[in-house]
Amino acid sequence: MAHRNTKFGGAGRTLSAMSKQPLSAPCRSRCAHVTSIGSELTPTDVEARRRSGACDWCGRQQPNLWLCLHAGCAKLGCGDREDHSAEHHRQLPHHCLALNVTTMRVWCYNCQTEVYLENNVPPVSGAGAPVAVDQVDVADVGSSEDDDEQSDAEPPCGLTGLRNIGNTCYMNAALQALSNLPPLTRYFLDCERLVPTDRKPGLARAYLRLVQQIWSRRRVSCLAPTAVLQAMRSAHPQFRGFQQHDSQEFLRCFMDVLHDELRRPAAWRPEDDAERSTEPDGGDASASDSALSDAETDGDYETADSGVSERSSDSESAAPRRRRRRHVYTQRSAPLPAADDMEFADAESAPLLPAEPSAPPSPARSASPAVGAPRPGRRLRYRSIVSDVFDGRILSSVQCLTCNGVSATRETFQDLSLAIPSREHLSVLHAQPAGGRGAACVQLNARQAWGPWLWSWLASWFSGPSVSLHDCLASFFSSDELKGDNMYSCGGCKKLRNGLKVCRVLELPEVLTIHLKRFRHELVFSTKLGTQVEFPLVGLDMAPYLHRQSRGQVTVYDLAAVVCHHGTAGAGHYTAYALNEPSGAWYEYDDQYVTEVGADTVQSCQAYVLFYRKSCEASTQRRQRATELLRRARADPSLLPYYVSRQWISRFNTFAEPGAIDNTDFLCRHGGLLPELAVPAEAACARLPQAGWEYLHAALGGGPVANALFECAPCRAEWDALLARRARELTEFRRLQASGAPPAAALSAAWYRRWEAWARGRDVEPPGTIDNSNIAVTRAGVPQVRSGSDHVQLPAELWAYLKAIYGGGPDLPLVPPPAVRHEHPEPSRAQEPSESAIAGVHRRVKAPAVHCGDAPSEDG
Repeated sequence: MAHRNTKFGGAGRTLSAMSKQPLSAPCRSRCAHVTSIGSELTPTDVEARRRSGACDWCGRQQPNLWLCLHAGCAKLGCGDREDHSAEHHRQLPHHCLALNVTTMRVWCYNCQTEVYLENNVPPVSGAGAPVAVDQVDVADVGSSEDDDEQSDAEPPCGLTGLRNIGNTCYMNAALQALSNLPPLTRYFLDCERLVPTDRKPGLARAYLRLVQQIWSRRRVSCLAPTAVLQAMRSAHPQFRGFQQHDSQEFLRCFMDVLHDELRRPAAWRPEDDAERSTEPDGGDASASDSALSDAETDGDYETADSGVSERSSDSESAAPRRRRRRHVYTQRSAPLPAADDMEFADAESAPLLPAEPSAPPSPARSASPAVGAPRPGRRLRYRSIVSDVFDGRILSSVQCLTCNGVSATRETFQDLSLAIPSREHLSVLHAQPAGGRGAACVQLNARQAWGPWLWSWLASWFSGPSVSLHDCLASFFSSDELKGDNMYSCGGCKKLRNGLKVCRVLELPEVLTIHLKRFRHELVFSTKLGTQVEFPLVGLDMAPYLHRQSRGQVTVYDLAAVVCHHGTAGAGHYTAYALNEPSGAWYEYDDQYVTEVGADTVQSCQAYVLFYRKSCEASTQRRQRATELLRRARADPSLLPYYVSRQWISRFNTFAEPGAIDNTDFLCRHGGLLPELAVPAEAACARLPQAGWEYLHAALGGGPVANALFECAPCRAEWDALLARRARELTEFRRLQASGAPPAAALSAAWYRRWEAWARGRDVEPPGTIDNSNIAVTRAGVPQVRSGSDHVQLPAELWAYLKAIYGGGPDLPLVPPPAVRHEHPEPSRAQEPSESAIAGVHRRVKAPAVHCGDAPSEDG
């Protein structure tokens, strides 16, 4: 009953006091069993049953409980493990309608579908007229009418604490900070039906439920985020047990898993090829791009690391992550004074970025082509709400001081990991020219009065120097001289040379995550830097750190949330401060306790991870104008509908730079519905009146235009052929793997993982040509398996089957052929195998086969 457990559409009038259907949900149902609903059920009864929180059969306290709506029944059953609600229906088949008391959604067991009581055929007795669901208010899409009915005396939503489940303050603080980021939270509330329910380990679904409970009008004082913790422990075993963990490392792992579960193929853009084909000449740009492409293919997230000390982040000592993390920046020496002129002319001779600003807002992951790609050889891009919100791009340029050649590498980052500069480092930074790019910290300090400055100078001798966030940023973006052990491998000189390195931001993310490296780990002990870092609540300007060809126009950020660490490196506690958007007030989140605080309290905290959100008054005015036009259009609805992606509408409502209208998440290249769309069309798009479409299209551009929703026959045929190929390869793989034949050939585990992800539906593109080069070594002219390499062992017939489909190689037999011995036996004596040779043959035959990789499992 996996489909029943998702959050469904609206409820009827008898429950309308508790849940009202959003105007943005064009949901209808046809269920003849609604006549069995009892009229005696009131909102008070449902609320009383919900507060009991216990299954009537097993008595367990569970969040996912289902109430039988049959007249005179009202049994409450669990729906996760034992699923007593489904068992109740099996015993009494006519008790087929159940209400989820948490999400207020209705499911019919007999129809196997969601039921919308206010818009059902036949109508529910007393349910009233259907809600007009086709018209969508862009500014309010996905929001409930409950928000309008909220009394001023009631506390705002989003103030629910999280129970500590055993040293889980690191998780609670991170989750509360993420929950107060509107671009991320509104996606889960507005596009809930787009969140997959069949992906393992189910983190997206668990986080969806948590967000819905935190921001529900039926608020509770605290919740236990058990489902989120279990999903994270399943994906990352280092979080098992009850020991303390680092909140920033949890955030990185959390984002990785969330992106994997939510990622979808994005439409190809012409600028994708333009960016890859316009790399500047000189240096080792090609090698850097190759490494970057490999990393992007695996869907890596990266952190832009200042690198002052590789041991200065507490997260560096955590267990190895499931996916590789490649730090962008290496060791940093003292910055050079002349950092203002470090955007080399050679690096800008060719345009690195397209001039068109109408691209979708996120840099997405890259992969190989698949069905529906514009042409063979072009890589698919992957995107998710995580990449849309948190991903930025940096351009790193290195100039050889011998030949003056310049190489440039683009890097995708999810957070900036900044070291806290020392007193000596600060003096060098503050000595830079006032007009330079790294002089923002000087200008900031120049605005301070003499009294506070003198006091801070005296206090710095006892508590360390006064450091601002701009100091940390200026240190990060200052130039590096690559010399000594950190010399630059110049592609033009073909040897190690001294170099000059500088990095600039190419693309700013919607939410800028900044990690302050407060922990240093030595051989036998760890220390924490208690330096107070001053950070602005509003008006963090990133313009001084942008590349000249940076896309985007909004460079100013306001603080949305901050994670703080209290205590020492060995023992401490995490809390979070976040700005509650409905009330505009700051709150402290300390596990189950939520307290309103002032802005001064937030600025005086010992920040560890800061979340800054783009601020743009023009986007706010644009939303207000769109709302006004749409409300006017309701009085005179247009005859021709316009369909717009719900994901883009969510971005429009919360992003400072939502980008052009992007309907490619539900439309194919022919203008029809994507055949792989896993949800109904009305869940992926919303209907706008003509006036709303014309205004948004004129202001932002984009498309494609969709006036009708239809199934594309060519894309459906391609998709069906792809599904048939998947099923055929998976069936044949399992048959050959279970044949009992001994393993005879080695296959790269990296390629196998890509094939398995495609065969089991997690990816949409085939893995491409087999590449065993990373596990092969050549000895005496014969390729062999490299010792200790990451590979799987396959039977000979299975290897031949995969190679016949995908090609590639090289062939790597597990037992290399014996060397040919040129010995001539005596003609008078027939050679017979010795007893030792026969015993060796028997030992080889009887040796058990060891498989490093099994066939794909059924669950997954």
